[in-house]
Amino acid sequence: MSDDMDLEEVTSLVKAEPTETQKKGDLRSASRQQAYNKTGWWISSKGLISSKDSRDHIDFILSKLADSDAGFSVLHSRGYLVDLCVRWDSVSGHGGPTLSPIQMSRLAALDIEVWFDIYFHGDDFAFEGETPPPKPPSGEQDFPPNV
Repeated sequence: MSDDMDLEEVTSLVKAEPTETQKKGDLRSASRQQAYNKTGWWISSKGLISSKDSRDHIDFILSKLADSDAGFSVLHSRGYLVDLCVRWDSVSGHGGPTLSPIQMSRLAALDIEVWFDIYFHGDDFAFEGETPPPKPPSGEQDFPPNV
């Protein structure tokens, strides 16, 4: 993201097509008279990867950026915001998103920060078409105790 980003140039620099863009000044929607305050270029895995494993989604994104090291250096030198957001929804409050050492190394080489957008839904939440895992019997924990 940036105030003065050229979307076509970013596509050329990172050698990948975005799944979404926005231009500073464009209206967010026809019904909302509020304009975007930044220009943005994104690659998303939403709707393209069925896995719930964050590593699969990160691998998908990284596969799109295979030959983009020099392009990312240019983006960073211009002060553009370059990051990776991983959305993670929790039904039980346990577990969490995971990155592999190879992914961390690749993201570090591209100088990409990673941040997590985490939502806790509890017992009332179910992913589309799924039900939450069953509750353990009264008095039992739903995770291994600390040893």
